[in-house]
Amino acid sequence: MASPTLVDLLAVGIAAARSGDRQAARGHLLEAIRLRPEYEVPWLWLSWITANRAQAAWFLGRVLAISPDHRQARDWMLRLQKTLGKPDPWHCPFCGLGARQAEVRCPGCQALFAASRIDAWCALPRADRPLLRACVAFLECPAGRSEQPSWHWMLGIAHLNLGNFTSAFPYLRQACARSSGNSTLVRLTGELEAWLAEQGAGSPAVPRGSNGDGSAPARGAAGARPSTAPERQGIGAPARNLVLVVDDSPTVRKLVGVTLESCGYRAVMAADGMQALARLGESVPDLVLLDIAMPKLDGYRVCRMIKSNQRTRLVPVVMLSGKDGLFDRLRGRAAGADDYMTKPVDRQTLLRALERWAPRGMPN
Repeated sequence: MASPTLVDLLAVGIAAARSGDRQAARGHLLEAIRLRPEYEVPWLWLSWITANRAQAAWFLGRVLAISPDHRQARDWMLRLQKTLGKPDPWHCPFCGLGARQAEVRCPGCQALFAASRIDAWCALPRADRPLLRACVAFLECPAGRSEQPSWHWMLGIAHLNLGNFTSAFPYLRQACARSSGNSTLVRLTGELEAWLAEQGAGSPAVPRGSNGDGSAPARGAAGARPSTAPERQGIGAPARNLVLVVDDSPTVRKLVGVTLESCGYRAVMAADGMQALARLGESVPDLVLLDIAMPKLDGYRVCRMIKSNQRTRLVPVVMLSGKDGLFDRLRGRAAGADDYMTKPVDRQTLLRALERWAPRGMPN
């Protein structure tokens, strides 16, 4: 079964918005933007369901960048501007949240901006990945493209927050070449270049602080690679990504767990929804593989609880089902799921999902 199309995502997203489920609507609309960033309709709906007026105006700015003569967006923007008052001097370039001074990390989308060491980009809390993916798609489309240094900087920072270090480097290098005087950016770009050279082009591994606090690991002999085995904050085990597997079938749990461990992941198991919530209370995983049909709490309810919890809302959730139907996929999307897999899950399909949603060694 093919993934949901733009029309499917918009239909479910708009239906969720009209029913008052803003969180589910936001997820569908951002996914629609990722598929077609130059289409103004999902941006417009995002502005309508966003409670923060400054952020709503930011989304409307995207609509007007795509379609400057969009009458509905212009009228709504004028009404918003009359109620906003004096604008904040700083706004997050990804979510539009305003502040009185520049932030090191946006309190809204959790994107990190100011850090000259690569290790700092591995620190928690995680950034809002769906929003950042939508922003990257928009910036790279004709309506968002620019040759200004700020455009290169935004794409570089977005890719860093997504863990795409190889993709981030050329944008940061261009930002350095087109601007001057930003010593933090120069140091960050230089360290990223040196680290990529050490790791080898295209390597997905990410260095982690030797003290588990984001500090840089000590270098040993010349040419030594930074350690990648310190304890991860909040989990207290070696820095291998943690996957929570929730399924009432012991066979499925065993097969998936063996595959995860053989590929360098750590796995923790739950036999039903209640156990899953207990596991989430103990530690925040990098990914949840969540069965739909379970006793006590089904997967849809568990997923909604995960996405409504401030502590776990950014954890990717992949739904598992024995049925391969569009209705189940859309219902999972409405609950906030990030992806869907049909059981039995073969090894290659599982590995593709892992590399997409929880690449080894990368910050989520």
